[in-house]
Amino acid sequence: MKTIVTTKPSRLATGNRKITQSHQMAAMLARQFNPDPDFDRFEAVRILERYGTRLPERWSRSLIAHVRLLVSHTQNRDWIDGKPIVYMSVARTAEKLGISVSQVNYNERQLIRLKAITHIDSGNYKRYARRCPDTGRILDGRGVNLAPLGHQLGFLRNIAAIIEDQDQRRRRLRDQYTSLRRYIRGVFDALVEGEPWQGRVIAGDQLQAVANQFTALLGNMHIGRRTTADEIEAYIAQLTNFLTGIAPANAPDLKGRDKEDKRLSAKPCDAHRIQTEICETNTSNALNRQRLVKDAKTELGASGSLIASACKNAFQLEKARLVRLSFRLVAALPAA
Repeated sequence: MKTIVTTKPSRLATGNRKITQSHQMAAMLARQFNPDPDFDRFEAVRILERYGTRLPERWSRSLIAHVRLLVSHTQNRDWIDGKPIVYMSVARTAEKLGISVSQVNYNERQLIRLKAITHIDSGNYKRYARRCPDTGRILDGRGVNLAPLGHQLGFLRNIAAIIEDQDQRRRRLRDQYTSLRRYIRGVFDALVEGEPWQGRVIAGDQLQAVANQFTALLGNMHIGRRTTADEIEAYIAQLTNFLTGIAPANAPDLKGRDKEDKRLSAKPCDAHRIQTEICETNTSNALNRQRLVKDAKTELGASGSLIASACKNAFQLEKARLVRLSFRLVAALPAA
């Protein structure tokens, strides 16, 4: 009977740094680092402090603080020379950050995973540097190399610009949402006082039903810090559709309207046409005020009180008509 002898592969010596794929990628980025003469070593840190938690690979606050400490222990010349090497010991780093040595080692592993640093190790892993006594440049350094972070500065700038554009779009949409919601509440206030909407009077049970629908609609809209711009845009579309459908088909037509309002009710909504009419009405009102002031001066003399009395009604010209035109203008606008 044969005896099968199995041999286990001999274990490599422990204590060596594992060269993972992240190490290799970080080392490649370090070799490609080619800074401009006006390179700002803290620019990447500022971007990380503002947007780091929102990057595709999220940076924790502790990692960002760790990077800031490392960058602060370099000089501008080190970056321009392509040797941003931090040779501060692990123990000293732990003392400055107020954490343990094992936590420093863990943070550095995470920074390698994020391709922000790489190591230039000595034979015994001691960290040191020799600088030129005349120029202060690093002649030989061993420790943490921040060149990968410098190489990623262009990428960080692009990501920061994208996030800033998204934030601006979100703020703009949130303002539109708030304005539209307040406008609809203003429409309800006018309806309660008997004002028409889209040429129809809505009152009683119809008004209560529409108000309940609006309340239920708002109940499903929650905007918080994590609400995206696309979600807010969807809310605006819902409110816009609700606004255009406030007047039910069976609502009674408003009696006693002038010919112009009947023409507006009969024709489809045309935002450009209604805007033009509002502008023309405002212009007509301004001309009427000027004419009344001129006539008052001619007929009544320079008496300020008489002129003010004669012009008082001019500032109230066609107020109700402008309100109705404004309502129809909002209904005619496309969804934001």
